[in-house]
Amino acid sequence: MRSSQAGADAHAALGKPAVSSCILTTVRGWRFPKPPSGPATGIYAISFQ
Repeated sequence: MRSSQAGADAHAALGKPAVSSCILTTVRGWRFPKPPSGPATGIYAISFQ
């Protein structure tokens, strides 16, 4: 999923643009160790209750 699509989905799902913008800013700053086999792409589902 492209970053712009993820942002649109988050805004629509939460219905609170300020909250979804805050979450997206934080998540986009996450960094993970590089895997030894080369570049990788991950998908993470986040659920709020």
